[in-house]
Amino acid sequence: MKRRKILAASATALAVAAAFSTPSHVVAADALATDTTVQLYGHLDLSIDDATKGLSARASSPHPLTGKMGWQADISSNLSYFGLRGSHDIGGGNRMVFQIETQVDVAATPGLSPITNSTTDTKVPAALGSRNSFLGIAGGFGAVNLASRHPDLFGAAISLSGYFRAEGVAFGGSQSLMRANSPSSTVRETPAAQRVRFILVAGESDSQYLRSAEAFAAELDQLRVPHALFRLPGGHESWVWTNGLVLGLVELKAQLGEHGR
Repeated sequence: MKRRKILAASATALAVAAAFSTPSHVVAADALATDTTVQLYGHLDLSIDDATKGLSARASSPHPLTGKMGWQADISSNLSYFGLRGSHDIGGGNRMVFQIETQVDVAATPGLSPITNSTTDTKVPAALGSRNSFLGIAGGFGAVNLASRHPDLFGAAISLSGYFRAEGVAFGGSQSLMRANSPSSTVRETPAAQRVRFILVAGESDSQYLRSAEAFAAELDQLRVPHALFRLPGGHESWVWTNGLVLGLVELKAQLGEHGR
């Protein structure tokens, strides 16, 4: 039985913010291009607990238990972790992305395993990369690409800072693969794809992706394909995508409402 007396959640704002908000000399180095981002992050969640086994020394007479039977102070690491993540623009709207995340055990009692919710786990919680870690390639044309290639399954698609002409190393330089995965070509050459409604979102300061969205919107205008283009304040960032997703869903809700009448 465990009784938590103090939850030091504020340590996240104090210790982690102080440690991780300090400018990194590696990130700020001139050798690091502006199209590369690296972030050191973490979460510190320590607690001071009172724990007891709920046993009494008198319960097992004539063979009484020995040791401390009462409440004992304890410190738990809980869900504490730190990580390093980043991305690098490799051209064609693609980015190399990585993340290495590790659990931190700063106390003798790690707490329950985040994997099995148990204190007995063969996994080493604090091993390097023990949490969500990956290496891969990310691109921004998945939603429109899928919807335009499968109009029998999708009636609409929301593009958040996407691009519409596939290129770059993700396709191994294959012209046929790039053409097959370019929504601009697919919509123009596939009449069924012209029935999909496209919602395009880009930041006003995100020049590359804004120009791409505006060019695709112009093509959709020529083909008389239903679409909407939202230009939001900001760049290539989560604020634009979060608000753009909300606007896109509102737009689709209104469209569905019209069809439901």
